[in-house]
Amino acid sequence: MFRKESRRSKDAIDGQNRLLSSPPPPSTSLGHLSLCIWGDGPGKPFDNVYTLIKEEIDEDNDTIKLFFGDNEECIIEKPSEVARDDRHFDVSKAKKITWKFYYYGKPQTPETLTVIEYTSLSDSNVRVTTKSNYWPRDEIIGVSGKPAFASFGELKTTE
Repeated sequence: MFRKESRRSKDAIDGQNRLLSSPPPPSTSLGHLSLCIWGDGPGKPFDNVYTLIKEEIDEDNDTIKLFFGDNEECIIEKPSEVARDDRHFDVSKAKKITWKFYYYGKPQTPETLTVIEYTSLSDSNVRVTTKSNYWPRDEIIGVSGKPAFASFGELKTTE
């Protein structure tokens, strides 16, 4: 069932955007998520399911790194209003979000690495640029009222 109120994990500290005091080992799955970045992909919003393998917090650079199965990675720079519970991992605002993945169905080589960068220009606009041999993209999208990073799924809580 959906919960209307988000319950922060025990180690979450709102003002400092910390989620975990120490990341779990890479072999441990933290759960499965469908996700959406500022109302945009990857893929259709909430269409794909990703296996979260590891979370890393870099307090010095104010960055959250999420590592998923199939060598996919999401880097959230300067996040604020971070909430994580057993069903959601959400970030209301961020300066930049980078999604890295290998083009689906192709061998994982430097040529198939795709990097999508979402850079906040204002509370209502984000620039989306893609570094890819398969589908270049450079556009500004409207994001008014949309969270920077929203997810839904089943996550292990960190108690």
